[in-house]
Amino acid sequence: MGTILHFDVDTFFLAVHAKDACDESLLGDKRPVALWQYHDIICASAAARALGVTKHMTPAQARPLIEPHGGRLLHAYWREWPGPRIWYGKYHAASRELFAALRAALSVAGAGSACLERASIDECYVDVSAAVDAQVAALEDGQGLEADRIVAATAIAHRILAALTASRLQLRMSVGIAPNKLLAKLASTRAKLIAAPECSGHGRLLAVSDEEDVAALLSATRASKLPGLGSKTTKLRHMVA
Repeated sequence: MGTILHFDVDTFFLAVHAKDACDESLLGDKRPVALWQYHDIICASAAARALGVTKHMTPAQARPLIEPHGGRLLHAYWREWPGPRIWYGKYHAASRELFAALRAALSVAGAGSACLERASIDECYVDVSAAVDAQVAALEDGQGLEADRIVAATAIAHRILAALTASRLQLRMSVGIAPNKLLAKLASTRAKLIAAPECSGHGRLLAVSDEEDVAALLSATRASKLPGLGSKTTKLRHMVA
């Protein structure tokens, strides 16, 4: 029986710009901001998403949605030579800092033996099964039930987030906690969109511990968010219609 944490940075690209420019207005829910490259929106603040901005919109589509509300478009880092072209140097540096901080936080949280699997520039899966097994076994009334495991994993996730905050990483995280990677990924995505039950200044957590939680998560998840279906969104809409 496994226990997986999925860590995902909220609006990673905007967070890198906010940290670099010491401009916290690029974060949060109040100011609509969208980041673009090659005529493609790649990141949008919560306020911009609330106005209808989505990934892969063109800047021309996003601008009239956010500018009337005091928002703006921000271009990704770029350089003149060789090029001109988009430059990911600062994003990759922030990513290296992120994963170094995460590995250090695992030790602080008592999960130094956990397996960290990087999934992208700003997200990863962490298998905390061994650490959870040890904690559940130490409980006087621990029966090894999935609910017990999720409670233990949630406590570990809170300690990891607290350690990341103490490290001054300045990247807000969303965490999904579940028995497998798919549900953990869907849970972290959902945590970004709702006032999650487990929420603190360190980040947002959403745990999936039983069949009722799974049903609620899947019913709130668009089919296009499921692996392999994102590219078939248009076809799915025609099928429903």
